[in-house]
Amino acid sequence: MFVKIFFTVLVILVLLLGISLVILTKKVRFFRNREKIRQKYMEDVFHELKTPLAAIKVLADSLLSQEDAGIDIYREFMEDIRMEADRENNIICDFLSLIRLENMERQIDITEFSVNELTEDMIELFACAAEEKKIVLSFEAQQEIKICSDRRRVREILMNLVENAIKYTNINRIKNDILENNAEYGFVRIELFSEKDMCCIKISDSGIGIPEEEQKKVFERFYRGKSMASQEAGGTGLGLSIVFSSITALSGSIELESTEGKGSIFTVKIPVKK
Repeated sequence: MFVKIFFTVLVILVLLLGISLVILTKKVRFFRNREKIRQKYMEDVFHELKTPLAAIKVLADSLLSQEDAGIDIYREFMEDIRMEADRENNIICDFLSLIRLENMERQIDITEFSVNELTEDMIELFACAAEEKKIVLSFEAQQEIKICSDRRRVREILMNLVENAIKYTNINRIKNDILENNAEYGFVRIELFSEKDMCCIKISDSGIGIPEEEQKKVFERFYRGKSMASQEAGGTGLGLSIVFSSITALSGSIELESTEGKGSIFTVKIPVKK
């Protein structure tokens, strides 16, 4: 009897030890993978930050080497330097947004606000950028929609999606004359409507579109399209990952419809009450 009890206890102990080893092995693998991801993340950060700085240095050195450069040359070089400085600033802002979202992933600041007013603020914010590229930027709403959610996160979602839509619309197609209905120049349209207990925001554009094989990857960090137009547009590849993180935190969803060469439609659905 004693021997049976001893062997039973021994078997249980061996099983528990085996289970503990499996759990420990999985945790070790998890932390190793997370450390690899962290290292890759830091490498990408340094690479993205160094690129504009290198361009600024080259431009400055080239300008300084021209002893008799006229005011037009100085203006041209300074415009390029300003553009690279803006690019550096955008990269830093993207990284800070991503870090903030990771650190505050579970913190939601719930307030009641009008999505219509927030969207109108976005229209005003990006009006100049759209006008510069001769893009028709419009907003349509079926009704006034107020939600109880995190205003800062919803604003970040809108900002990234509208900015992306403008960035990838009318690339290298700016003309001096305006055609009827602006069909040649493209559009970015924001539509707001409600669907049951969800607030729906649809952002459509007539931009370069996203190939079908890339559509599942666009929400991944640092992912940028492989087409020449996508590479020329620049960016860190963080905008849509920030959008996805914010939408997930708000228990919402995002859908993508896109045809290469014809444009994209992003539809965001956020609960009216979080």
